[in-house]
Amino acid sequence: MNLLAGGPEQGHRHLLCSALDWGQDLFELARWVRAHPEVAEIKVAYHGIMHPGQAGLRAGVPPTLKRPPATRASGVITERIAWAEEEEPPQAADAKEGSSPPEPAAEQAGVPEAVAWAEPGWYAVSVMFVMGGVCSVMDSTGRVYRMDKGDLSYFQPFEPVDRAGRSIWIYHLTEADWQRVIAQGWRPIEQP
Repeated sequence: MNLLAGGPEQGHRHLLCSALDWGQDLFELARWVRAHPEVAEIKVAYHGIMHPGQAGLRAGVPPTLKRPPATRASGVITERIAWAEEEEPPQAADAKEGSSPPEPAAEQAGVPEAVAWAEPGWYAVSVMFVMGGVCSVMDSTGRVYRMDKGDLSYFQPFEPVDRAGRSIWIYHLTEADWQRVIAQGWRPIEQP
């Protein structure tokens, strides 16, 4: 990327998928993890044909999440994200009649409830997934997880703490960060 486009640090704003990320930074991520002993465990979603175990990483994958339609993360995702198992979210009928949809129970209480899939810790995510891209990912054993558009875009509001190369962003999410994700309506997708 040239300076007019914002340089390599802003490449994700102009290009995604194989134009920016073809899995070239997996070994850079492995070097980063070895250089940071405080990272005892990391979850990885990277765009490439090798699984993280082939680079020496023992890693699961971040949870794949959806949230109700008509929601956006940092203004980047512009189309509606459909529910995993329904054509419309349950509150769509209410919205059509002119009333506002009900708030999730967690928001009504003021504090999102803690859930098992919302684990504070370290995450390494290909910029393509952060920006809403689609591709399958593998854990360190080679198990494949299906991804749909926007499944990991819940990382968009968070600032990466570091990067592995130019294509993998590294996050350290706290319990408060996960409470924000839950309060925004993100919910897990069942994996077969």
